Amino acid sequence: MYQKHSSGDTFNFIRSKRFSTFVVLLLMLGAGTIGAYMTVVGPRLRAVDEQSGDIQPSSLDLDAEELALVEQTGENEVADTDDEDVTEQEPDTANTEVSAPDNVPSGDDASIDANDSGTPNPAQPPQEEAVQTPPTSTYTASWATNALAGRSFYLGSHNPAAATADAWRTSRPADAAYMDTVAAPAKGIWLVMGISNISSYVSSNTAAAVAQEKLPIFVLYGMPSAGCGGVGSAAANNYLSWVDKIDAAISGDVVIIVEPDELPLDQCGGSAETGREQILKSAVSALAGPGRYMYIDAGHGSWVNASTMKQRLERVGVEMTQGFSLNVSNYTTTAVNTAYGNNLSALLGGAHFVIDTSRNGIGPDPTYEWCNAPDRALGELPQTYGAGSKLNATMWVKYPGESDGSCNGGPGEGQWWAEYALDLAQNAE
Repeated sequence: MYQKHSSGDTFNFIRSKRFSTFVVLLLMLGAGTIGAYMTVVGPRLRAVDEQSGDIQPSSLDLDAEELALVEQTGENEVADTDDEDVTEQEPDTANTEVSAPDNVPSGDDASIDANDSGTPNPAQPPQEEAVQTPPTSTYTASWATNALAGRSFYLGSHNPAAATADAWRTSRPADAAYMDTVAAPAKGIWLVMGISNISSYVSSNTAAAVAQEKLPIFVLYGMPSAGCGGVGSAAANNYLSWVDKIDAAISGDVVIIVEPDELPLDQCGGSAETGREQILKSAVSALAGPGRYMYIDAGHGSWVNASTMKQRLERVGVEMTQGFSLNVSNYTTTAVNTAYGNNLSALLGGAHFVIDTSRNGIGPDPTYEWCNAPDRALGELPQTYGAGSKLNATMWVKYPGESDGSCNGGPGEGQWWAEYALDLAQNAE
C-alpha cells in the first residue's frame, strides 16, 4: 500500500541523501553504463582502496537494496571524474600485433602483414598437387626381330572355367567338355586398381611363370577415368605410384598389354588429351626395360585410322615398347586386324603387334555390339609367330566368359558368366 506525504516531507526527502542516490540509480539504469552513474555521483566516489585503486561499492553509503543494484552491473572500476571532462581516447594500434583470422592457416602456410587498417592479407588459395612425373626412360626396344618367337604363355591360377567344368563333370558332361576348351589356353592376367595387394599378386604370378619357363601376359588397366575433364594430380600420382609397385614386383620376362582402349578413346583434344597421354607415357617409361615386352593398346582394325593412331602412339613413347596390341576384348576378325596392324607398323617404322583372338572366331555382331555381343565364338588359340613377323602373337587377352558389364543379360563387369562362355565354345565348332 502506498503512504501519502505532506509537501514539507516531500521537500525534505528531495534534499536528503537517499533521494540523490535514487536519482543516480535511475540515470545509471537508463544509460545502461556505470560511467554515467559515476559522473553524477562525483564526490561520493572518493572511497578508493589505497592499494588496488578499485572503488568499492560498499563505500558509497548505499543501503542493501541500492548496493545490490550497483553490483548487478558488474562494473567495479571507474576513473576519478571530479572537476574533469571525460574524453574517449582512440585505441593505440601502432604497436598492436595483428592475429590471423581462424580461417587463415598459420606458420609456413600463410603470410599475414599488419597494414594500416590492421587487416591481414587474404590467404593464398590452395594449389593442386603437381603430377609426379618420373624421368623419361632412355630405354629403346629393338624392333629387329620378334621377341616372342618360340615362347609360350603362362596360364594363371585365376581360372573360373576350370572350376565350372569340374562342377559340371557329372551333371552336364558334354557342357563340361566345352568348358574345358575355355579353361585350357593361357589368358591375360588383368591388373586393376581394386586388387588389394598388387605387389604380391604380380610377384607370385611372375615367380610361377618363371618356374614354368613361360611368359605371363599382364594387362595394365588402371588409368583413372575422367572423361574429357582431365585427370587430377592426386589421381595421376596415385596411378603412377601403383605402376611403380607393379614395376618393382616383376621378375623375369613378361608381356604387358598397356591400358586397353585408352588411346582409341582419347579423342577429347586440347589439354585433357595431352595430360592423359603424359600420364600414360610416364607409366610406359616406368615399366620399360629388357624382358618387358610391352604393347600399347591401339584399339582394333575398324576403329581409329592408322595415321592418327601412329601420332598417338609416338606421343606416349611407343619406341620404349615392342609396339601395340589390337582387338582386346573385341570381336573384329584376325584378318582385318592383321591388315591394319601391318599398315600401322609400317607408319611407325617397323613396330610389332599382337592380336587378341579370344572372342573373334566368327567376327563381330552385325550391329558391332561390343558389350557381351550375343552369338559370338572363341577365336584361334594363342600362338607366337616367326622371328621376322611383325605380328608377334595371337593371344587370349580377354578371359572368354567374363562379362563386359551389365548388358545383354550379363552380370557386372569382370564377373564370370558360365553360360556365355559355353555359348562361345559351342559356336566355335
